[in-house]
Amino acid sequence: MINQQIAATILQQLGDNEFRVMTGAKNFVAIESGLQFDLPKYPGLKINRVIITLNDRDTYDVQFGRISKKKDAVYGVTMPTYEALFFLNDVYADSLRKTFTSMTGLDTRL
Repeated sequence: MINQQIAATILQQLGDNEFRVMTGAKNFVAIESGLQFDLPKYPGLKINRVIITLNDRDTYDVQFGRISKKKDAVYGVTMPTYEALFFLNDVYADSLRKTFTSMTGLDTRL
């Protein structure tokens, strides 16, 4: 499968438009063997980026992280930085929604 197909399949397994509406997820990007997207600011939620990749065992590796802006000490320029907060390996497709909800507290269904 090509990256676009994998990304589309992951989004469909998360709930597609219902997932987008319920979570406010945005900036969906097909990455190598997966999907990356951002979450809006929610009080108490440090996670604002999720990366889901298909692994060799036909399950998913899910990474929950945070994008923040930091000022570069040398050049004085504000640059975005990414920090991975949680990793989950070998998540089955039918567990993606439940995994997302348990890690973020955001419902994925109406």
